[in-house]
Amino acid sequence: MTKLFEEFSPVSKQEWIEQATKDLKGEDFEKKLITRAIEGFSVFPFYTQDDLGGVEWLKAYQNKLNTPSEIPGMSPRIWGNVASIDTTDVTKANNEIKAVLENGADALVLEINSEVDFKALLKDVLPQYIQIWLKLSRLDSAIIKAFIDWFESKGLRSAELSGGVIANDFEQIVSLKGGKEAYFSSVGESFKLTLSYPNFKGICIDASLYHNSGGHAVEEIGFGLSQTIDVLDELTNAGADVSSVFDNMFLRVSSGVNYFMEIAKFRTFRVAMHKLAGLYAVELDPASFQIFAETSLWAQSPIDPYNNLLRNTTASMSAILGGCNALQIHSHNLSLQQPDNFSKRMARNISNILKEESYFDKVLDPVAGSYYLENLTSTLFAESMKLVKQTEENGGWWASLEKGIVQTAVKETRKTKFASLSNRKQVMVGVNQYVNQAEKVNFDFPEIEETEKELKSFSFCYPIVQMRKRVQKAFANSNSHLKVEVLPLGGNPKPRVGFTQGFFEAAGFELSVADTSLDASTAIEKAKNSDARFIVFAGADEDYEHMTAEIAKAMRQESKILVLAGYPAAQIETLLSSGIQHYIHLKTDLIATIDQLLDEAQL
Repeated sequence: MTKLFEEFSPVSKQEWIEQATKDLKGEDFEKKLITRAIEGFSVFPFYTQDDLGGVEWLKAYQNKLNTPSEIPGMSPRIWGNVASIDTTDVTKANNEIKAVLENGADALVLEINSEVDFKALLKDVLPQYIQIWLKLSRLDSAIIKAFIDWFESKGLRSAELSGGVIANDFEQIVSLKGGKEAYFSSVGESFKLTLSYPNFKGICIDASLYHNSGGHAVEEIGFGLSQTIDVLDELTNAGADVSSVFDNMFLRVSSGVNYFMEIAKFRTFRVAMHKLAGLYAVELDPASFQIFAETSLWAQSPIDPYNNLLRNTTASMSAILGGCNALQIHSHNLSLQQPDNFSKRMARNISNILKEESYFDKVLDPVAGSYYLENLTSTLFAESMKLVKQTEENGGWWASLEKGIVQTAVKETRKTKFASLSNRKQVMVGVNQYVNQAEKVNFDFPEIEETEKELKSFSFCYPIVQMRKRVQKAFANSNSHLKVEVLPLGGNPKPRVGFTQGFFEAAGFELSVADTSLDASTAIEKAKNSDARFIVFAGADEDYEHMTAEIAKAMRQESKILVLAGYPAAQIETLLSSGIQHYIHLKTDLIATIDQLLDEAQL
């Protein structure tokens, strides 16, 4: 029987490029189709088998995402569905623990701020069947010891305890609020207390803050590895066995919505930790290394929060395909309020659906051998190693924190990302495009203050939220005139009318749009009679040429602020002299423009 693909001759990558160039009809292939990732490298529009030539070394890491289960019949791909539990009220927390374990969760994150009665908190819980992660407001050896004592009272084997200790004060540590000696001392204490429990990890290498503060994948991997090196050196200098330190480590990583980049990021972390272990002459099974994933706080938005369910889903898919061993999905309304039972259940169900209905657990490593992802992983690894080398040349991770190098790098990346949000090159659905006008949000969110050497968590939508906060305040202090009147001009106004609506809706303005296209005299009449403070003319460039200047001159005595949709370069001098000072188009910075309009309106 003839095989299908034998009927087709092989096509090289160069032939694909030549075909694409032909289809572009003379346009430059590189400028048109090759993108520049924020991580600093180029990404091709397609990859072929030819691209696997330089990444053959990654075959050693395929199908090494988790250790196979010893239980017959278990699916090959295993990850913990993590439910977060507030332990302030022990009785309430215990009831919630039992409820979530009966409804899809098989892992717990215990949010602990002070000493807790673990016997009461974990009453009727069988630890040998679940993962338990202690998320401590600071690394407190007394709390860890109390938990270990509770486990010992169960009479179970040490290998039956799974999970680890998460230090939730990493933001304070990176911002140099504690001090080097105190940090490494607390890590050492956690290491000693958990050393006898092979599946309960005491050393958390936290890369999540770099992500949630706006950093990119190379910074997350590079600074995460640099932290690992510092921890290894400090603990081994204090007498710890380097192999034991590696065995006691796990990674905490946030998963964002840049789908393929996030998959490659998780894979690169596992590869990099294995390579690093090799440099210390430690034989580390890549499949044995634990990665605790959580969905991105950076990608969460208080605006149109149900979109966060979709963001959580794609982030979860990336984390699972990339190789996480535990997955905490944050509630979709976390940025608005304390999560309720509904939002917590929705978060748990995302992981359950991906497992039970999408069958993500049926194949161990479905992206193994992908032309694109193997190349992306290799490139991320190479770029991350460059950053690790630079950090080591600067004295290491802690020294780079003290010099402000880490904080500055992440903040510069954040600044670039914020700019892409404001100029709408990067779309955040419901935030800077496709805004739900019917939604009512109280934008009374505090501003985040950050000193030079501090690094705090942000949301990607933070600048838009602050802009909406100013607009909302201006609405509260004014009357109905703080709306935008959109006047369609000429024969083809629809494209720019739509653009104008999307632009001002993203800022939270009320819009009034004329039903039909207007001639100059009708536009003047409607503009003068409108109770709107802002008047936007929307039409084609050829219509502007013989209409807009006439309209603007007729409006000079009116207390209106005139805006033109588009930027007809050949007419700009005439339009400016006639009184139109503001222009909105594809390259316009949304936030800067809204600020200018509100400033001019003295609002």
